[in-house]
Amino acid sequence: SRLRPVSKKRRALNAERAQIMLAAFGPRDQWVCIFQHRPEWRAVLGGECFGPVNGHELVKRSQGGAITDISNIRLVCDYHNGAIENYPDKAHEIGLMKHSWEA
Repeated sequence: SRLRPVSKKRRALNAERAQIMLAAFGPRDQWVCIFQHRPEWRAVLGGECFGPVNGHELVKRSQGGAITDISNIRLVCDYHNGAIENYPDKAHEIGLMKHSWEA
C-alpha cells in the first residue's frame, strides 16, 4: 500500500469547497482580494495585492474551522494571506482571523 498525498475524505471536501466557492464567488479568474475593497485594512496589514487569490478561512482548519462553510471564507491574495498569518493579532483586530471559541 502507498500513502496518498490527499485522503479520499479530503479530496471530497476539496471538491465540495470548490463548488461552494464557485457558487458564492463566481469563476476563479474573476476573484478579487478583499483588500481591494477595504483600503483601511491595507493600513493595518500593509501592501498592495500580489499573487493568486484564494479562499482564506477565518477560523483555521486546525482550530475546527469548516472549509465548506462559506461564512468562514474570505478571498485574499497570496500577499495578504501571508500578512494575515504573520500578524494574527492585527488580522484578528480587523476580523480576518477568529479564535476557535468565536466561531
